[in-house]
Amino acid sequence: MVSSGIDLHVVEDKKKERTARFLRGLKSKRDKSQTQYQYLERNSELINIIRVQMQMSEAMDACIRRRLMQLATRRMCELTDIPQISLGLLNSVFKTDFSHEKSYIHWKSRQALVLEELLCYSTNAVAPEHLTAKCSLEKIRNSKVLSTIKHVALKLSSLHGHVSIESENYYWTTGYHLNIRLYEKLLLGMFDVLDEGQLIEEADEFLTHIKLTWTKLGITEKIHHAIFGWVLFQQFAATDEATLLEHAILELQKVTSAENDNEEERLYIDSLACSRECDGAEIKLSLLEAIRISISIWCDSKLQDYHLHFSQMNLLL
Repeated sequence: MVSSGIDLHVVEDKKKERTARFLRGLKSKRDKSQTQYQYLERNSELINIIRVQMQMSEAMDACIRRRLMQLATRRMCELTDIPQISLGLLNSVFKTDFSHEKSYIHWKSRQALVLEELLCYSTNAVAPEHLTAKCSLEKIRNSKVLSTIKHVALKLSSLHGHVSIESENYYWTTGYHLNIRLYEKLLLGMFDVLDEGQLIEEADEFLTHIKLTWTKLGITEKIHHAIFGWVLFQQFAATDEATLLEHAILELQKVTSAENDNEEERLYIDSLACSRECDGAEIKLSLLEAIRISISIWCDSKLQDYHLHFSQMNLLL
């Protein structure tokens, strides 16, 4: 009898333990599911904020995202660069996707400008291909020419990068001028459209999503800090918001305090050549030098204004 009682208690304890374990498992799955749902919901909210900041309509955003998903599905095993994305959209977005024909023509012309920048005016020109692309781009509204442009873009996309950095493609250096402008535009989306002197509340999360474009636009961490510092400085100059200057200084300090680049990255950054007119002569600069000199020239102009104003005040006294 005693033995039976002990056995009964043991069986009941095991049942309780299994039940508790089962309930813990259910709770863990429920918590995990809830966390995933919250993450997806937050991510959806952030994507919508980015859409609003970039001033895209809901209809246009939905259309472009749908077409990009289709493009990504077809090209799962292929490298995709900016010309391939533009051409993919030109082949899959139609007049019927727009409420007005004028909007469609305007959108199509913008895609043509992107392709023109990358295929016709890149720094390392491949003469025959660029000439072919330029002739075809003049007729971009004619769908028959897209196959010609696509052939040129594919040929250029297959060329090796300039310095063989991981993930580098042909357009990192040849189209860097457009890549930098696109990246600046993305960074400007972090500012409040109603108060350009303020960053939006979701700026950090916004920036995390922007960094996903690095491999497409040829952005490294050092280049990011330099461009972000430049964008912050420009916003400070436009709004006189002192905190933006503080942020700009911090970003530019990260450029100078960063660990030494490997040889390939150093060569890549130095290859991003800019030109600037100084004292009537054109000088060649690297991207980082151009940013520093542009800031220096702005500061010098402000100091000259101050000295002129100060001298006038002395005369009045």
